[in-house]
Amino acid sequence: MSYLDDFSFDLNQQLNILYQEAYPKVKSYILQNKGNEQDAEDIFSESCVTLVNNIRSKKFKGDSSLSTYLFGICKYSWLNQLRKKKIEISDNENQFLTLSSEYTNDEVDEQEEKDEQIDAIMEALETLADECKEMLKRYYFYKEKLKDIAKTMGYTDQFARVKKNRCMNGLRNKVLKH
Repeated sequence: MSYLDDFSFDLNQQLNILYQEAYPKVKSYILQNKGNEQDAEDIFSESCVTLVNNIRSKKFKGDSSLSTYLFGICKYSWLNQLRKKKIEISDNENQFLTLSSEYTNDEVDEQEEKDEQIDAIMEALETLADECKEMLKRYYFYKEKLKDIAKTMGYTDQFARVKKNRCMNGLRNKVLKH
């Protein structure tokens, strides 16, 4: 059963679970990146609405866990808010200097580069054979043990290890060619 199947049966229950899983991480991220608790609450709430809309419009494909996907939405939203603050504050020179010294363009560029790398990996993952996609998603996204994946997919433990390595190498090669 996928996260999408789980999500569709009880929206409130799933949002409560997501809140418990994701909110502490989002709050920590925002506090570490020049925000406060109110910012974290606002970003999290807005991002939950975006998540629900993305699920309904089928933009969320189930390639990652909902909490990981939600954290990504929160992170992008927070970075965008920081960028907007810098632009809006730029009229007042003292505030601009304070903000720009706290949060530099290099940090934003670095985050954008990481995000582009993740996008390239996700695109390459979609081009893999279904068995490889399933293997890598279960192992890396859902954190299943290799012996459990082997049992589910009808492999021996040794073959599952070899298969995972082959799939990972194939993914790596596709990303490097991208």
